Amino acid sequence: MIKKILCLLITLLPLCAFAQSYTEDNSTAIGGLIIFSIALGISIGIFLLLRQVLLWYWKVELALQKQDEQIQILRSIYNSLEENNRLTKAQIELVIGKVDQEG
Repeated sequence: MIKKILCLLITLLPLCAFAQSYTEDNSTAIGGLIIFSIALGISIGIFLLLRQVLLWYWKVELALQKQDEQIQILRSIYNSLEENNRLTKAQIELVIGKVDQEG
């Protein structure tokens, strides 16, 4: 929960700062929209610059590495089961073939 709040503050802080810094008595809606879009652009830029720090903080890279390891382990288990099934089928065919020859 603290990580989400920190991310939200990092993203919205420049927006709030720019919204408070420019006030004019004769301001129009277009001027406010321009300031808002500039502040939003700066906020997105800061977020993109800090993205790697946020990913490191949330340990996303570590989670991806662990998922890759789990996928490799599951693939090896699947291959072992496939090989076991193939050998079992061959043994069944061998036993059934012997029963048919005896009968």
